[in-house]
Amino acid sequence: MKQTTLLLFLLIFGCQLQAQELQSPDGRFSLSFEILSGKPTYALSLDNQTIIARSKLGLELKSTTSLMEGFAVKNIERSTFDETWEPVWG
Repeated sequence: MKQTTLLLFLLIFGCQLQAQELQSPDGRFSLSFEILSGKPTYALSLDNQTIIARSKLGLELKSTTSLMEGFAVKNIERSTFDETWEPVWG
């Protein structure tokens, strides 16, 4: 979840990532994100089978600049974490 949030944050603020991939903990789901000709794209697969083919990603806004193109690489940062939830009884 944290890595997905980071990707969305970078997308919104105009950063470009080149062929980045996220996988679920068990490796079954794979999400790839890439900038092609300044346009953000993504694809999703499950067990190496395409669920969502390469698709454009962006926002078309009425009152301001379009968020459909014009992206560029500024920085790539990776991190991982392991989080376990335990119920609180009492």
